[in-house]
Amino acid sequence: MRLINTTTLQLQEFVDDDIPSYAILSHRWGKDEVTIKDMEGGDAQSKGEAYDKIVMTCSVAAAAGLEYAWMDTCCIDKTSSAELSEAINSMYHWYQDAVVCYAFLSDVRQDADQIADQIASDDIDPGDSAFENSKWFTRGWTLQELIAPSTVIFLNGLWEEIGTKISLQPLLTRITGIPGPILRGVVDVGSASVAQRMSWAASRVTTRTEDQAYCLMGLFGINMPMLYGEGERAFIRLQEEILRVSKDHTIFAWNYSYRDLTESAVTGSFLAVSPASFQLHSGEDIMPTDPNDIQSEPISVDSEGIHLVLHVYEPQWSPDWNSYVRQAVLPCRYGDQWIALTLAIRGGPDKRVGRMAFLDPRKTDLRAAQYRKLCVAHERRARKRLSALSRIAASGDINGVRLTLEKGTDSSVREAMAGQAVIAAAVAGQAATVDLLLCDKSITRERRQAASKFSLSAAWRRGASGAVAVLVQKGLADYSEKDLSDLLARQILQPINWQVEQTEMVAIAELIFQSLQPFTARAVVEQVFRKLDYRSSEHFTLVMLLRRLLEDALGR
Repeated sequence: MRLINTTTLQLQEFVDDDIPSYAILSHRWGKDEVTIKDMEGGDAQSKGEAYDKIVMTCSVAAAAGLEYAWMDTCCIDKTSSAELSEAINSMYHWYQDAVVCYAFLSDVRQDADQIADQIASDDIDPGDSAFENSKWFTRGWTLQELIAPSTVIFLNGLWEEIGTKISLQPLLTRITGIPGPILRGVVDVGSASVAQRMSWAASRVTTRTEDQAYCLMGLFGINMPMLYGEGERAFIRLQEEILRVSKDHTIFAWNYSYRDLTESAVTGSFLAVSPASFQLHSGEDIMPTDPNDIQSEPISVDSEGIHLVLHVYEPQWSPDWNSYVRQAVLPCRYGDQWIALTLAIRGGPDKRVGRMAFLDPRKTDLRAAQYRKLCVAHERRARKRLSALSRIAASGDINGVRLTLEKGTDSSVREAMAGQAVIAAAVAGQAATVDLLLCDKSITRERRQAASKFSLSAAWRRGASGAVAVLVQKGLADYSEKDLSDLLARQILQPINWQVEQTEMVAIAELIFQSLQPFTARAVVEQVFRKLDYRSSEHFTLVMLLRRLLEDALGR
């Protein structure tokens, strides 16, 4: 391990037990950082601000009585693939073993007092302070750099202390979603479920696609070789390695991202393609069940697929997926509900299709399901690009959609294209295009309902009120009163929909209730009321809104 002498600013190399106490830096990379070649060749000072970062890190560390410091820019020889691989596999432990980690937020210029005032001010909404909006919180690598060290001191762009991981813990939990006990070091990070840890990285980004997986290895105690150039396959490999050391089924509790919703290749893999797939739920609430609730057997992975034992219901024919499908119940919970996945039976390993379903344990009879061994595909087929119709639909070009539909395409192909285009248009919030596609004569009732149901959550979460209203009025017009009220109640109760702005939530609810029959509106409201926490301020707002909308519906 190479360290920088905080007095001489020279690199020194240490081996294992000889490694002295050191400080470590967490930061965002700039355009022209100092490399190990610059340090050894005497060119480091020519790098301006990048060299200043090294000088200031050493100065702050020396003031704290530390003779050595480590930075990822100049302490690793990145021209050596072997050294780079070793460093990435060791990174979590290096941060964990540091005496102190300095988190340098270069884009925050306010001092500690100003930031405290911003956070406490009634004039600034949560999330609007300079500290909370720092890009440091958006990077993939800084996640482990926040969790691993026992002591983290935040510094602003002027290298002044803002606070520590302990003093800022409530705010850090709000920003990152990481529970307080884990940030405070009271509880080990391994106590969080796989889905929960993945959710912390769901909205973070990395420059290289592969780093979405590599930056998470330490959080899961995984070591694996670096293969830059493998793209999304790196995240599949990470999950396969996790499965070899864990039987936490929450790793399967993910949903397709919005990019997937607008592409045709949304079937196949039992594993997610990126951490973003875990963003569609609050991972904190997804935990393994009590073994006494649902049996749980070990999981194995080989070239054929993922082998596991689950409660599975009898297969049924699905026109939506043009195959027989069966519902499999995972031994994990989302709040007080069980999680189920839909598997398509198409010869060979089963393939996952559709999104997660949530089951009420009080109304779900596992005795009606078989507890059996399954083999499911662990890697999705090659990603397909959007069809021409879907691209045009997402852009809102109604005339272009009409012209494309009028081309002499085989009816079954045209129907499939129209179904995919409904999803693309709904996710993009193109209400008029959704309306046109749902009325196209080529799309069958079953395809129309499937596309509408599949698109509803995505359009709702995007705040696309017009698209949501069209999906309910046109796409789900043939639903029975019970099925429609059940579906809408689930949408209103889904926590992800509370991320929609309040004004958009009101607009969506008003548009939907205007199209509902009074008895359906009453059924929706009754279902929602049964599950709300009236002590919650957010729930209280929803209660009052639904009461008003129900009165309007009954008064029509």
